[in-house]
Amino acid sequence: MERDIRIDILKGIGIILVVWGHATAILIKEICIFHMPLFFFLAGMFYHPKQGFIQSRAKRLLIPFGEYSLIFAVFYFSMGLQGIPLDKLSIHHIAAFDGPLWFLVALFYICVIYYFLDKTVKKQNVILIVSFVIGLAVAYSKINLPFYIGQGLFSLPFYAVGKWMNDKGLTQAEGAIKKATVIAIAGYIIAFCRLAHYQFDISQLKFSSFPFIFYAGAFCAIYLLLNFKPFNKITTTNRILASLGANSLTIMAIHAPFLWLFRDFIRTNSSFYNTKLGGVISNLITFVIFITLSYLIALGIEQLKKLTAKNHG
Repeated sequence: MERDIRIDILKGIGIILVVWGHATAILIKEICIFHMPLFFFLAGMFYHPKQGFIQSRAKRLLIPFGEYSLIFAVFYFSMGLQGIPLDKLSIHHIAAFDGPLWFLVALFYICVIYYFLDKTVKKQNVILIVSFVIGLAVAYSKINLPFYIGQGLFSLPFYAVGKWMNDKGLTQAEGAIKKATVIAIAGYIIAFCRLAHYQFDISQLKFSSFPFIFYAGAFCAIYLLLNFKPFNKITTTNRILASLGANSLTIMAIHAPFLWLFRDFIRTNSSFYNTKLGGVISNLITFVIFITLSYLIALGIEQLKKLTAKNHG
């Protein structure tokens, strides 16, 4: 199957926003409404229940989680645990050595649960309803399940809707409806205004007292991105975004530990950073450095994998 460059472009947008959110606090609430839901949604678009589906998802998601966790655990221990909040390492935060890795574990749960629903319930409309019931039940119960199970259950609707919309042909920009676009914009703005006074973060199961509105805001933003027609064009900018998107998993896995250590270093050693203007400028520079560095490292890792596979082949 030919790779859809538009999906890689959206992943590229998503990973830029992830690194931006970790490097700066600028527009963080607007970004947090949709940047992680976008990844779950796009994953759902590519759900194909082939033989060995669970095993392939474990290889794709859990093995990298284990590898990067081990690498950064060794890295932090070799540095005397500087910069790592070891007290947060628990069954509720097993990715303490590399925070963004929670996403891989949560996505694995989603894949397993959706696969089970697909094989038993089978009807997509019913699966959608069940997914939202599960997600909202986790949100309103406020049960803090271990090993990111809660994060996976809450994010299940994004995956389910991605699968449903793709099967219905509703993910193509050519099918954009002006009225629906206006509704999406209005919905996103209303959702943000409603959530603006609350802290929300899927990784910590914090999404205000109104998770249903959180869902609505996320889907509105995702709809707008899906129907942004310039993403259909082959331009230099889009090629760069697509390349970032194709390497988004590796970038997500490697950027945070180095970024946080670097930020702690300049915060401790630079008086300029501790001024309001200095903090903004330093954070913007940090973002540029680490989105670029992470991307280059990801390209290097990908080339190394290809060489290794070629030698073994």
